[in-house]
Amino acid sequence: MNKRCLALVSTTLLAFIIHGARGQGMGYRVGVVPSLEKVFKDMQFQEPLSAEMNLSLAQGEYESAQIVIVARQDLVDVRILFTELRAVDGDAVIDVDNLSYRVVGYVISRPYSKPNDPWRPYPEPLIMRESFDVSSGENQPILITVHAPRGTPPGVYRGEIVVDPGNAPSSTVRVTVRVWDFPLPDRCPLWVVPWADYGSAVRYLGFGIDDHDKFLKFMRYDARLLARHNIRSMFIHPNLWKIKKVGDSCVVDFDYFDQVISVCQEEGIDRFCLFLAWDMFEEGWFPCSEESLLRKVAGHLREKGWLEQFLLYLKDEPDFSDPETLRKHKEYARIVKDAGFIYRGNALTWRAKGGLREVVGLQNVYIFADYLTFDRNVASFADERRSSGDHIWWYTCGYPGVDPTMIAEPEIKVALIPLISWKFNRDGYLFYAYNLWRNREGDPWEQKGVSLPWVVFPDPEKNLDHPLVPTMTLVSLRDGLDTYSYLWILDRLVKEKEAEGDVTSAEEGRSVIDQCLDRLVKFVGFNSALGGFYLPQGETLPTPGDLYQIRELLARTIIKLKAELGVEESRGPFPDSFCLLQNFPNPFNTATRIDFYVPANGKVSLRVYDVRGREVRTLVDRFLSRGKHFSIWNGRDGLGRRVASGLYICRLTAKDFKETKKMLLLR
Repeated sequence: MNKRCLALVSTTLLAFIIHGARGQGMGYRVGVVPSLEKVFKDMQFQEPLSAEMNLSLAQGEYESAQIVIVARQDLVDVRILFTELRAVDGDAVIDVDNLSYRVVGYVISRPYSKPNDPWRPYPEPLIMRESFDVSSGENQPILITVHAPRGTPPGVYRGEIVVDPGNAPSSTVRVTVRVWDFPLPDRCPLWVVPWADYGSAVRYLGFGIDDHDKFLKFMRYDARLLARHNIRSMFIHPNLWKIKKVGDSCVVDFDYFDQVISVCQEEGIDRFCLFLAWDMFEEGWFPCSEESLLRKVAGHLREKGWLEQFLLYLKDEPDFSDPETLRKHKEYARIVKDAGFIYRGNALTWRAKGGLREVVGLQNVYIFADYLTFDRNVASFADERRSSGDHIWWYTCGYPGVDPTMIAEPEIKVALIPLISWKFNRDGYLFYAYNLWRNREGDPWEQKGVSLPWVVFPDPEKNLDHPLVPTMTLVSLRDGLDTYSYLWILDRLVKEKEAEGDVTSAEEGRSVIDQCLDRLVKFVGFNSALGGFYLPQGETLPTPGDLYQIRELLARTIIKLKAELGVEESRGPFPDSFCLLQNFPNPFNTATRIDFYVPANGKVSLRVYDVRGREVRTLVDRFLSRGKHFSIWNGRDGLGRRVASGLYICRLTAKDFKETKKMLLLR
C-alpha cells in the first residue's frame, strides 16, 4: 500500500505540544512545534501533553510545521499517514495531494558568532523518505507542509495526521486549518535571486550541463522547488549558448538556452539573473566582442518576449577605487544599455562607494552589501536613485569563512530577511549562495564547519527524480517572503483607501503595518560578515509566535479593509446564469462600480484590461457564493498607480462563461 503523509502547521503554539493520552504508556510520544523552531536530537520537552495543531494561510500559500517523535524505544518503519482536510461548513476539501512531509536531517555545525561553542548536529536538510527509523532516546522532527491552492474556499478545515510505527501503536494528531479570504500575489513582489552554480551541482550528481535530457530534468525540479518556496527567479549562466565567430560577426545558437528558460517558466519562474560580466570577455570566454554578443542576446530576448524578465549582472563586486576598473565598468554598462537591456546591475561592496555617481544612468539596479545599509552616504545615494526610478537591492554572503546560511542560528533570523528588505525599501534581495558545493572539498553531507554556503543539498542517492534536498533555511525564507506579501497586500489596500478619501481605514491599515515592523524588525539590521543581526542594547529577536501573531493581524486587517469586492444580500430571484452589468458611472473620473450576478457557488474572476489586451488590474479572483456582487475600480493598476485616460475592458470569467463591458476613464 502506498502511504503518503499529511501536514499541518501550528501558527499559534509557542511551546512544544506533545500528544496526550494516546501517547502515554507507549514507546514514544508525538507533538508539534513551529517550523521556525530548531529541534535537536537530545532536547528535553516539558508537559502538559497535547496534540492540537492549528494553521492559517492565504489562498495559494504553502505553510509548514513540525511533528516531533520523542522515542523511548527503537522505532522502525515509521510512516506518516493523513486524511483529507474537510471544511467545517460546506463540502469543500483540501485534497491529500496538497499535503506532504519530509524527514528533518542533521549536519555538524556551530554558530559563526560563537566559535567556542561545541560542534553538534543541527537540523537542516529535509529528506524525502517513505518510511524511517528513530533510535531510542532521540527526537525526530518531521516537517509537514500544507498548500491551499488558489480558489480554495475560505473557511476552517479539519483532518488528522497519523504517526504509524511498524513496531508500536499508531498515534493521531488533530489538525485545524484556516484559509483566509484572499490570495497571495502570483509571485512575491520582492525580487529574490538565489546565486547558483549549476555546473558544480550537476557534476556532483554525475553528469554535465551538456547532457541535455538530464540537465533539463534537473532544472525543472529546481524551478518547481524554488516556486514552491515563493522564489520566482533563477540564476542563469551563458554556458547554455553555443557561440562561434563567422568573419566579423557572432553567431549564437540559443536553442538549448531557450529550452532551459521554457522549462523553468512552465514551473512558475518568471525572472532571471543572467551572469554576463565584463571580465568574462577579457578572460576569453567568448570569441566575439561585447557589442556583438550583447546585441545578439538582447535581440533574442526581445524577440521571445523575455527581455523584461532578465537582469543582466555586470560584474561581481567591482572595485571602483581603481580608475581602470571603473573605466571598464562604465564602458561595459554603456554597451549593455545601448544593446537594450532593461535591468542592469551588480553586487557592490565598500570598494564601490567612491564611484557610485560615475555609473548613474548606465546601470539601474544597485545591489548593496548588507553592511552598506547603515552607511550614510550610501543610504542617501540609494534614496536618491530609488526616487529617480532605479532599483535598490541588497545581498547577504555565505562565502566560506563568513556566516553562511545560518544553519546554527535561529530560523527566525532567515524569516526576517524579507522584512528587513521592506523596512529599508529594498526592491530585491540576492543571497549567496544557493548550492555552492564546489567551494568545499569532499562530500557536502560530511563537512564539519559553519561554512556551508548553500540552502539546498544534493540528494544523497543522486536520484534525478528529486536531485535536490531543500532545507529548513529555505522554508524559513519562504515564511518571510509570505509575510512580505501580506505586507504588500495591506499596503496596496491602504493606498487605495487613501485615494478614495477613506482616512480612517487608511490610518488603521498603516498602523498595523507600523506595528508589524516595530515588533518584528525593531533591530537595526543584518550583517553576515559580523555574525548576523545588529540588535539595540536590551533587545532580543522576536519569537516564532510573534511572527505568527503578526501574520494573523495582517490577514484580519486585509480582510477588513478589502474594498475591492462588495456583496449585496437579496431575497429576490437571481438570474440563472452569470451576468455582468455595465459599470456606473461611465464615463468616470475617480472610481466606478461594477455589478455582476453569480448563479451558483464557484470560482469567479473580474479583471480590467487595456485596449491592447494587457491586464491592468485583477479586481476579483476567488470563490464566491451565489448572489449579486459588486467591485469598485479606482482607476489604478495592480501596483496602485493611476492609469491614463482611455478605454478599458472589464471581463467577468467563470467556468465556461466570459462576458466583457467597455469602460471609459476620463481624467
